[in-house]
Order: sequence, then C-alpha cells, then structure tokens
Amino acid sequence: MLCPNCGWDNPAESNTCMHCGAPLSPETPQTPSTVSPAPPPEPAPPAPTPPPPSDWTFEEEAPRRSHGPLVVLMVVLVLAAAAFGLCFGWYQGSGAWPWETLYATPDSTQSMAASSAASASSSVPAGYDAAALAAAVRQSNFTDFRVAESEISDIRTDENYADRITYRFTVTKPMATLHMEIGIPADSSSGFSRPRVTNWAVDTWNLTGVWNDETGNSLVIAECADGEISGSYVPKGSFSGTPLSGTLSEEGVVSLLGSRLNISGTFSPAGTAQLSVQTGSAASRETAFVMLSTAVPTVQQQTSSRPSSANTSSGGSTLHEGDVFPESSERLLNTLDFVPVLFSGQAKEQLALARNEIYARHGFDFQTEPYRSHFYSLPWYQALPKVKQVPESELSEIERQNITKIQEYESRYN
Repeated sequence: MLCPNCGWDNPAESNTCMHCGAPLSPETPQTPSTVSPAPPPEPAPPAPTPPPPSDWTFEEEAPRRSHGPLVVLMVVLVLAAAAFGLCFGWYQGSGAWPWETLYATPDSTQSMAASSAASASSSVPAGYDAAALAAAVRQSNFTDFRVAESEISDIRTDENYADRITYRFTVTKPMATLHMEIGIPADSSSGFSRPRVTNWAVDTWNLTGVWNDETGNSLVIAECADGEISGSYVPKGSFSGTPLSGTLSEEGVVSLLGSRLNISGTFSPAGTAQLSVQTGSAASRETAFVMLSTAVPTVQQQTSSRPSSANTSSGGSTLHEGDVFPESSERLLNTLDFVPVLFSGQAKEQLALARNEIYARHGFDFQTEPYRSHFYSLPWYQALPKVKQVPESELSEIERQNITKIQEYESRYN
C-alpha cells in the first residue's frame, strides 16, 4: 500500500507507513498509474564558505562599456575640424567665407573687396610711413644711394613671410623713378636683426640736366626717354658743344656717339655716373660725373668768355674786360656759365666778385678789400664817390635775376 504522505510502498496489511509513520487509509485506491510520484527530496543547502583570511583582497570587475558613442563623437569632431579648415583656407584666399561668396550680390562683393583692402592696410604696423621707411633704409646699411622721406610714395606691404614684413614703395628722384623692397624684422626672434633692402629697380630714368666731371667738362643731356638719350658734350672753358645721341638701358648703361667723340658708362640714381670719354684717336679717359643741375641750358655754338677790349661785342652790347661774367647785365646766366667758376678752386671768391661787378657797373664805390683793389684795377670801372648803395630800381630785371642766381650758388659755400 502506498503512503499518501511520502509515497512509500507498504505491505497491504500495514495501517501506518513504515517510512514516515503516516496512517494509511484503506479506502484510498492504490492505483499506481493515478498516483503522482512524490517530488524528490530537496538537496541539502551547500555548506557555508569559510570567510577568507583578513589579508585577502578582491577587486570587483568593472562593467564593460560600449565604445560606440565615443567613436561617433571623434568622427564628428574630425569632420568638423576638416570643414572649418577648408572654410578658413577659402577665407584666407578670397577674403570671404564660402557661404558669403555663394550668396553674394555684386554690391556685397564690392563691399567685401573694400573690406579686405581695408583689413590689409590696417595690418601695416603703426609708424611705418615714409619717414619710418627712410630711416629703415638708412639702418639697413644700403649704400647705393640715399632715400629721403619726401621721395617715398605708394607704400605697400606683404606679410607672407614668417620672419619679416616686406614693404614695397616708389622712390622718385630728380634723375630716376625706381621701386624698392625692404624687409622689416617681424620680431626679435627673426632671422635678421635689422632692416634689409632686398630689391630695387629703376622704372624710369630722367637724366636731363647738366653733369660735370672734376675738371669742369660738362655733359648736357637734353632728352632722355624710352631708352634713347641725346645732348652735347662741352669741354672745360668752351661754350660750344659736340652733339651726342645714343641709348640708355634700364640698368643705367649709356652709350653716346658724336663727331670724333664716344662716351659710355653707367649712371646711378644717386646722381653720379662713371663714364669713359674718348675723343678722336686718343685713349679713353675714365672719369666720374655728378649732376650739377636738372635745368637744361641752351648750348651755344659760339661764345666768348672774355672780350679783349672794354667795349667790344658782336651784338653791340657793352662787355667788361676782366669780369667773371662779362655779360651778366646783358643776358640771363645759365648753368654752363657757372661751370668754370664752380670748378676753379676759388668758387666762393669768384661768385662774390661776379655779384659785386653788377653793382660796380652802376658806379658803386667799394671801400672794403679785396673789392676796392680789384675793381679800381679794371679799365672800365668808374666809381661814383657819392654812390654808397645801388637802389633796386636802378637794376634791370636781367641784373636782378642774375644776382639771385649767383646768391643761390654762393649759399652752397656759406
């Protein structure tokens, strides 16, 4: 008989379960097929784990995190940086952001161009005007020629160099218009510590005027344009010149030819020239010429510097023997008239005599030396004792202009 409590199979005559002691009900059918088997006994709980020694330590394993969001964030940042770099490069090249260019109207385009130009001009360091650039040229030890503040114009700048700021400007001199480029150190860590002239070139030569060598010979350049040059060569003590014509290169190299005369050499923007002069079959002579004046005088074919008598002239005018400028009361003096005087070695004394001889012709009575002895020795001089001053009204316009011109030359020796 099966125990209804534990399912133990007891003998049929048993009243109680031999296994669990539960009473057996004889009325209960003992059909094995309909009686559910008793559940298996529950396993005994595991013995408790003894506590670990006090010196043992355990690290809890950190939960693993997914790297997906971090990768996405990094990709987004890289793409954003690349997009910004492209936009900034576009801005550097065109002066406008890409979207401004895409949606720009003609008016806004002009406005952006003007803004870009204003930004470029505002980037010029304060103080580098014409005066500062002239000082920078001097600091650079540039010796080819001097550059004055008044000669500088059209200043431009280029900041594309890491160690310097490059300035470009125009220099206008009486004999040439040229372009210069100078580098200014960007800061104290630059590769060079002082300004440096990096380039210069002549744009237009203007050599017209009078050029003289140390012996008093004159080269009068009447025309200089488009690489062609013409003028006259006037030897010392002569007022007649040999016509010349030739070519002039951008570098200032000149070649002039005349009757039995050949002049070649190089001009400098500094107002000097190294020229070789060859006359006829004689050996060429190397000499330095300097610009004496930018005025172009009329070269006379025939003239006489000093008459041999007191009252002789081809035109009937009165010439004065022994004068520095015998015709200074008859005609306006030109640059060629002053050449022999300026290179005589006694220019200061000769110019003073030339100025006073105009007053002497009006009878001024000189009381001081050396003028008294000088003019009293001249056969034409007639002093008027009461004339201690010659009024301006008694001087002709020609005489007044010649006195002014003589004083201009005298000021160079004061």
